Amino acid sequence: MPKDALKEACPIRYRPIIMTSLSTIAGAIPPALSLGPGAESRIPMATAVIGGVSFQLCSHCSLSPAFT
Repeated sequence: MPKDALKEACPIRYRPIIMTSLSTIAGAIPPALSLGPGAESRIPMATAVIGGVSFQLCSHCSLSPAFT
């Protein structure tokens, strides 16, 4: 019974997770590529956000199907 619920919920939950992660990454790209005053403080933060969200997305998409 729980496996059936997981198999039904995974396709429904993947779309919002992927959309949220990709929009966060897309929003962090301009600060990561920024130039001008203050850019030296925004670039490390943006690259950390991009790396962290990318790792989270890859780990979620690879580990969640293993439990279904």
